[in-house]
Amino acid sequence: YIMAVCGYVLIYGLILLGVSSVFIFIILMVDVLGDVQKYIFPELLEGTNEDLRELLWEELLFSDKVLRCLDYDHQNLYKYDLDSMFNDDSYTAEEAKKQIKKWDFYLDNPMEGSEKWKEQHLDD
Repeated sequence: YIMAVCGYVLIYGLILLGVSSVFIFIILMVDVLGDVQKYIFPELLEGTNEDLRELLWEELLFSDKVLRCLDYDHQNLYKYDLDSMFNDDSYTAEEAKKQIKKWDFYLDNPMEGSEKWKEQHLDD
């Protein structure tokens, strides 16, 4: 009788160990697959991130041209947009291009009260 109980406990323990192992394996796989780009394709993630960083550094380098075309309040908004694009990893290069293009509009159409507008309207 004691041997039957020990056998039953041993078999039951092995079954629980196997089910627990499968369950833990599934949880770990779901966790890894959630970050598939980070673990399996890091070069793809870095490439798009590098494109974004290059684009933002180029915009930062020429930001003084845009800032001269904006009034004081919009200068602060422009700086905030650049800062948020630099620090927010969820931005893609395409989203950043759209955002930058929005500000580049003012290169040809300076805001009233901006430095460039004042230069263009000296006789006003």
